[in-house]
Amino acid sequence: MRNILIAIFLFSFLFFGSVCNAETDTIKVLDSNGLVRAVKQINQTASVEIQTSEPDMKLSLQSMDKLQAEIVGEGQGKKVIFRDVTSGTWRITGSQNGISKVTINSGQN
Repeated sequence: MRNILIAIFLFSFLFFGSVCNAETDTIKVLDSNGLVRAVKQINQTASVEIQTSEPDMKLSLQSMDKLQAEIVGEGQGKKVIFRDVTSGTWRITGSQNGISKVTINSGQN
């Protein structure tokens, strides 16, 4: 009987622990050299903001697993915004010169 209770406890712990972890995912943003520029835990989607030294830079985010479509950023002066970015590892494509900071903002933006 004791072994059955231990088995039920362990199963419950593993099952409910994995369910709780499934609610959050991670976004990782890499530069062209493969260096991590930002990482954040998210619940659904997030926006990624890239600050640049030059205005109106043309940048995109490309999914490293190639299962998600490339996202083209919206230039807003000296920053580029990517909206509704899902979990996964993303690489910045386009001109890499002048990227000063990468920020991930949780929640739908």
